[in-house]
Amino acid sequence: MRPAGRIAICIAAVALAGAPSIPAAVTPKVVPRALVGCWARDAELPAGYPSGTWRVSIKRSGKLVAYNPAVTSCGTVQDFSGSVSITGRHLTVGPLPACPASGTYTWGLVGGSLTLEKVKDACAARVALLAGVWKRA
Repeated sequence: MRPAGRIAICIAAVALAGAPSIPAAVTPKVVPRALVGCWARDAELPAGYPSGTWRVSIKRSGKLVAYNPAVTSCGTVQDFSGSVSITGRHLTVGPLPACPASGTYTWGLVGGSLTLEKVKDACAARVALLAGVWKRA
């Protein structure tokens, strides 16, 4: 190899040594299949929010879509959307229109029921909506 070629290789190696590392493969976090689908729950929400049977649709990608009590099925006119992520038995709901910070819940499945229990969430409206037992809709 000529000296000019060696210099170019050395410069490239020095430049790469200072660069941040790039992971070999990035695996997107996905929601367990058992949580994917449409869920319904009767919820008493704080004043200013409609109480009644709410529905949420959870996608494998982590997208959450909520349907207020005026809507009778998932996949129609949504009230709001957000995201969820799962780490073990913890479900974190990202910021929502009425809740600027995330909230964390434990989750459990028994038969066709999904139970969410608040771990940490400062948003009373989200806690009133999410914490409790959801049934497949």
